[in-house]
Amino acid sequence: MHYCSASCQRQSWLSEHKHECCADPIFQRSHRALDMCLKIATQVIRDGTLFEHMERFSIRARLLLFVALEDDWLGIIPLRRQIVSCLPISEEEKDMIRESLQDAFKLRILVYVRHGDDYRIMSTVVDCAAPERFSQAAA
Repeated sequence: MHYCSASCQRQSWLSEHKHECCADPIFQRSHRALDMCLKIATQVIRDGTLFEHMERFSIRARLLLFVALEDDWLGIIPLRRQIVSCLPISEEEKDMIRESLQDAFKLRILVYVRHGDDYRIMSTVVDCAAPERFSQAAA
């Protein structure tokens, strides 16, 4: 179930608010995009293609930006940790992203999505299916 806001989700857990909530379609679309990117990231981690690519080009990033390309293709861009300070998000969100990057066996994915007339960065953490390969790539 998708919620119209974080406070709405908390209300849902604490009461029967889920029966009153009608999730915003923009909110639903942006969360569907994040879900799709999470599934793609999980698959390329699981089959090893992400790590092979990162090893081949000596990429040690644990922050991945998903971007829409032409013809409905999706690109994955590895970013250095220092770029977090340049993201158009609150300091609290930047600190949360930096903190999650401390774990050597996790990646964080970022998705830049349209949210109404504006754009918004959404993110989630991905556990690596092959931590020994990732630690070698990050060394």
